[in-house]
Parts: sequence; structure tokens; C-alpha cells
Amino acid sequence: MSVKPWLQRYSTGIQSIDAHHEELLGRMDALYGAIIKGYDAKAVEGLIANVIDVTIDHFAAEEKDMNRVGYDKQVEHGASHQEFRTRLLKLRDDARKGVKVGTDTLDLLNQYLTDHIKAHDLPLAKAMGA
Repeated sequence: MSVKPWLQRYSTGIQSIDAHHEELLGRMDALYGAIIKGYDAKAVEGLIANVIDVTIDHFAAEEKDMNRVGYDKQVEHGASHQEFRTRLLKLRDDARKGVKVGTDTLDLLNQYLTDHIKAHDLPLAKAMGA
């Protein structure tokens, strides 16, 4: 089962951003599948860490791009990144504490990511000349 298949409407036209988004969605899919299949807490925690790893790399790359092009919405975009980081770290911390991570949590993260792409990444890509 797929959390959110890659759809062309998510494409920014910037290869590096799109590749990160595809990787992030793939890792979220793996986490979603593990939760549905009832994997143990340690396995779920590891998959959350995988999502966090690609997210951190992606956000760092986008923030570098924003600096490079002098993006005028950098503060708002960065704040959205921080919100997602905070949600992911809480999810990981909850998993470490033995709190059951459900698909409802992933649904919220997925919706956040979709909203972030539409509201922040597509306008950034346009500012980058895509």
C-alpha cells in the first residue's frame, strides 16, 4: 500500500528536489507498510529514522538553494521545514518510548508534506527558474 504515490503534479521541475521528494515518499511508504504489518517498535523506529535522514538532507539542500537565489519567502519556507522536523522527531521519540505509531500519524505527515510541496516547494522551484 502506498502512502502517496509520486504524481506528476508534485513535480517541481528541479531534479534534485523531485528526487528527494520521491525518496521521502518511498521511505514513508516503507514505514506505513511496516505499521500495517505490525512490525515491532524497534523496526518502526528505524524506519522513522530513515524518513528523518532523507528529510534533513532534503531540507538542507532546499535551504541552500533558497540562500543561493535570494528567495524572498525563505523565512516562511524554513519555518515549514522546522515544523515538519519537529513532527518527525516527536514521532521518533514516541516510538522510542513505546508509544504505538499508527497510520493516522502518517496520514497527517503525508498531508503536511503534500501541502508543503504545493505551498512552498512549487513557488521555490519557480523562483529557481523551473
